[in-house]
Parts: sequence; structure tokens; C-alpha cells
Amino acid sequence: MNNATRALALLCLILAGALLARAAEPDTLYLSNGTVVTGEFLAGNNDVIVMRVGEIACIYYRTECSALYLHGGKPGGRTDAQPSLAGPHILTYHQLTGGDDVLAVGNGITPMLSRNGQRVVMAYAPAKDDPDKKQRVAVIDADGNNFRFVDAYQPLFYTSLLVAISADGKWVASTDGGQIRVASAEGNGARMIFAVTVNLTYPRLSADGGTVFFVLYRDAIIPEGNKRLERGVYAIRADGTGLRQIAGATAIARALGLQPAEVGSLYSSSRGCGLDISADDRRLVFLVTGQYGKAQYAMTVNSDGTGLRQVLSASEYMLAVGISGDGGTVGALLREKGVDQYQGWVVRHDGTGARKISAQAAGTGVVSLNYDGSRVVFGQEAVLYDAGGQDRLTLGVPSSPTMACRLSRKQLEYLTMADSGRLFSWVMEDEKGRYQLARLDLDPERLGNAPLISEAQAVPARVIADARMLSTLSARVRTDYQLIGGIGVTSFLDDGRQDPYVGNTAILFDNGKSGDNAAGDGIFTSDNLTAGKTALLGPHLLRLFAEVKTPNGWHYATAYENGPFTVNAP
Repeated sequence: MNNATRALALLCLILAGALLARAAEPDTLYLSNGTVVTGEFLAGNNDVIVMRVGEIACIYYRTECSALYLHGGKPGGRTDAQPSLAGPHILTYHQLTGGDDVLAVGNGITPMLSRNGQRVVMAYAPAKDDPDKKQRVAVIDADGNNFRFVDAYQPLFYTSLLVAISADGKWVASTDGGQIRVASAEGNGARMIFAVTVNLTYPRLSADGGTVFFVLYRDAIIPEGNKRLERGVYAIRADGTGLRQIAGATAIARALGLQPAEVGSLYSSSRGCGLDISADDRRLVFLVTGQYGKAQYAMTVNSDGTGLRQVLSASEYMLAVGISGDGGTVGALLREKGVDQYQGWVVRHDGTGARKISAQAAGTGVVSLNYDGSRVVFGQEAVLYDAGGQDRLTLGVPSSPTMACRLSRKQLEYLTMADSGRLFSWVMEDEKGRYQLARLDLDPERLGNAPLISEAQAVPARVIADARMLSTLSARVRTDYQLIGGIGVTSFLDDGRQDPYVGNTAILFDNGKSGDNAAGDGIFTSDNLTAGKTALLGPHLLRLFAEVKTPNGWHYATAYENGPFTVNAP
């Protein structure tokens, strides 16, 4: 425990003895071992959280803690232990791959994180020295270890591969549009299990990898026997047997009150993902396009083919759909006619309770929900939403101290989320402009190679929105690697909205200038923290961002939130 942490703990002990009034509703701290601590939150930093329990101030290391709720209960009345998105939070960003191999992305091609958060599957372009030009499938553990290629083959149709991974991370599937292949994530057993003339897309695996679900987005023919298959959602066992239709165009038309000819393709032309399956394999969601100029739909169906129903529609585009691990909640990315912005919606699996969560979603990517459907991200917008519409958390970094930073991006491309709602994979660009896989952790137990930011404070902690009143912001940064630039600052309101007029001009340096007391002491400072004339009034969270580069050129970063920092009217 460092000196600042000891001082914080001592201060809290004094406060605990002096304060007699109790909070009207208690605060609740959940520990990683399952213990629940109820009392009054006194203070905390990157190292510890201090709670008053009865008359005693108890100190808990952050690595022991999984969630903290302030002022009674859980957000939205939920009974799970998900922390509120209102913050403050710590986010860490980790580069997971490097080198010259070309990661394939775009047009629905997205690295996929397993629901348990253990592994990521991704597609790679052919190796430069491969005369056969085989597209490749690779797997990596989410901690960045054990990268390996698990399959490679010449595509029959697409120039790149669509990939999927089982919920337990042990099996992968891929398609080039004309065939489906499966392989063990350990790198053995790669094989083709099904082939058609064309029009295969969106492979998804059952939790144990024993079944592959997929979409025929147009009618197709099986070469063997010249058998015609109706466009729709299908399943096949991983050994290549037991092909069955779950929902075809005829059944879809009946559910929508249309004629089969009015059911267009089951394909998103806007780089989204059109099929998803719950963690228990019980329920699927898929998208359907109508005839040109007609509505498009999100539909759910049980994996045995029963319960087919429309849950959402869009007058212009239904771009991508996703379903929660428990199968109870559906998310969709869509756009209505006459509306410039894409929208993110959530709805119950039976079509009830539809509500718009985001009015400014990005028009590409995957819709990901956590296990219980309480959290959702829409494509590369990189905002984590409370599906109840109460809170949101920006996962990207809207501003950075220097253009040399590679992890500070407002939008995180090809973002997918694990069932925990706290672990994400995404795609970054390295210093040579090559796509690389990255991981984002929300409130992690360990920082890994990411820098440690602590002891942040703003003096004064209140300013006037006049662009003239200055506050001095400082923080300690510890790292074993090269820090890129200084420490960037972004501000957010309690509801998660960014305020670009607070802190946007402040960059913290440890150079003995601009309010910094001594160069090289690990304390970074800026005396130029202001609130512009159009700043939003009220309490803000200040997000401090630090990015480092290791000797091998890989990047890691931390975003650390501190507050409240209050903006008052002039």
C-alpha cells in the first residue's frame, strides 16, 4: 500500500469516527469471493475502497471487489450484481496481435469473442508466401496467449471468411459462402461439413460446438443430388449429418402475413450480422429483408422451429441483430426512412417492450448483449447501454493527448462483448496502419501491461462555465513502459453523455511546467482545466487516459474516471 493510499485510509478512519449521521440508504460492495458488504462508502482510488461498516472503517483492495452500488439497491431494480454504468470506472485497452498477417474485416467479417470471454476467433487473408492463396482461421486466448491458425482453405465464393466460435470457446466454424467448415480451437479436426452452390452466411455454433446454425439468404442447390433448398435458417450437426430447416421463406411469409415471393433475402447488405443464438441454443434471432422498398424485419424462433414471430420492423434497413445469452432480449440496429441516423433498439424475445436505446448508433458491426440482456452495444458506436435506458458508458476514447496513440478511438471497430458485459474484443490499427486485434476490460481485477493511474484530484473541484476560471488537475501514473505523450482528459455527465466543453484543452505532463511541481516524479499535472461557456452544468466525471508502448511496439492504455467535478453557472 503506497503512502497516498495509507493517507486515504487514515482520513477515512478519522471520518468514520467523526460522522454520526447514517446515510438514508446503505451502499453495497460485492466482493469477488461472493461476500456482500453493506455500509457507507467513504472513499476509494485505484488501489482500495473504504467502507464504514457499523463504527469501523474497512479497507478492501480493488482486486477483491467486483461491484459497488451507492445509495441503496441496484440500478433499475435488477437483482444481479452488475455495477451501474454511471461510474466512476476504470477501462483498460490491450493490443493482442501484431505482425504482418492481414486481419480480414469488413462486409460482415468480424472477429468474434466467445460468450465466456475466453477466446477470440478471426479470419486472416492468405499468407504472402502461400501459392494456393488459402484464407485462414485463427484463434487466440483473450489474454493474448496461444495464437494459432486452426484452419486454411481456398474459398469457393467469398474472398474472405465469416467466422463463429462456440460459447465455451472450444470450437470454431467458418464459411466462404459456399461451404461450412468446423475445427477445434486447439487446431485439429478441421473439416468441411456442408456445401451448396452459393448463398451461405452467418454461421453460429451451439454452446458445445455440436451444431452449426446458418442462413441461406437466397434459395440454393446442394451439388450432391441437385437438391434445392429454400432460403431460410438451418442447422446441421458438426459431423455433417442431420441437416434441418428451422425457418424457411414459406413459414416466414406466413408469420408476417405475406406471400413467399414477398420475402426477400435473409441478408444484411450494410455490413451487419443477421443471425445470433442464445447461450443455451434454445432461441435464435435473424433478419429478413422484404421486397425492394418494403419493410425489413427482426424475427425470433426456437431452435426446434416453433415460436416463429416478428419482434421488430424497419421501414428502410434492418442492419444487424443480436440476442442475450439467456435468450430473453433481442437487440437490433436499424434505420427508418427519412431518418439520417441509425438507431439501436431492444425488445423482448416475444416482441413486447420494444424501446429505442440509441438514436445515433453506427451503421455497421455486431449487436452484442450480455447474458441477462441488461447491457447492449450497437456495432462500432462503442457505447455500452443499460438496456433499461437508464445509463450508458462510452467505451471509446473521444480525445487523446497525441495522434501517436493507437488505442484512443471514439469508435471501436468490430466490437463484440462477452456474456459478462465487462469484456470486449475490437480491432485497432497499429503504427503501420495494419488491423490488429485488441481487448477492452471494464473495471478489471488486474491491469496487466496497462498503466496505473491513481491519486487524481482537481483543485478547485468546482468551476464556472466561463472558459476563464482554471482548475489544476493532477494524477500519478505508474508504468514500466514508454508513455505516449501526456495524459488526456475527457468529461462525462452522470448519464454518460460526453461534455466536449469541459477538460478538452487539458493535457497533463510530468515536466515541471503548467502547474507541475517537479519533473520526473510520476505526478502529471495541468493547470488549464476549464469549462467552456456552453458547458453543461452539474457534476461531471473526468476521464484521464494514458497510453504506453512496449519495446516490441505493442500498445496498452488505461482510462481512469474521477469525480465529481462540478460546473456551475456564471
